[in-house]
Amino acid sequence: MFGQTKVIGITGGVGSGKSHVCRLIEKHLGYPVIDSDAVSKEQMEPGGNVLKKVLQTFGSEYANEDGSLNRGALADLVFHDPEKLQVLNRITHPAVIEEIRERITKFAEEGIPFVFVESALACSAGYRDFCDELWAVTAPETVRRYRLIKGRGYSDEKVASLFSGQMPEEELKKLCDKEIVNGNLVGDLELCYQIEANLGL
Repeated sequence: MFGQTKVIGITGGVGSGKSHVCRLIEKHLGYPVIDSDAVSKEQMEPGGNVLKKVLQTFGSEYANEDGSLNRGALADLVFHDPEKLQVLNRITHPAVIEEIRERITKFAEEGIPFVFVESALACSAGYRDFCDELWAVTAPETVRRYRLIKGRGYSDEKVASLFSGQMPEEELKKLCDKEIVNGNLVGDLELCYQIEANLGL
């Protein structure tokens, strides 16, 4: 699909540490990581077609005075309404995926052997169509809960709500090709070993 470049999607539940794994991939292994959340935010910049469609669909009250998206208000809306979340995803996902594919193509033209794409929705938003493999970053629920409460200051209620809205980890692993275990006793060196082993290096 992208010549000799292998594309790997990195996913995992909230608190699993997938972003930390991706930072290690960039810093210690030197391979590019495309952050789907960052791409999504760029697509929502003022003047963009995606933002225009979002505001046309949900209403101008979700725009700030400067024309930017009021992300907090929109997040509150779709978090409590699965149908509205699906509508939002149908607007945003195609544009995000198109941009990701364009970036992968550029990396492939440079002859880069591995490109990683970080996305919490890799198993449900069509990433399998352009990723050669999907990897699940996993951690025990107690560890994930601790990271969210101590590291991010989330309440027990918010953590429970986040967990209830995500795919169970066992189901996620079944949809992925490989796993990166990221428990509280796993250091960066061990994570790098796991990444390299999954790549066959």
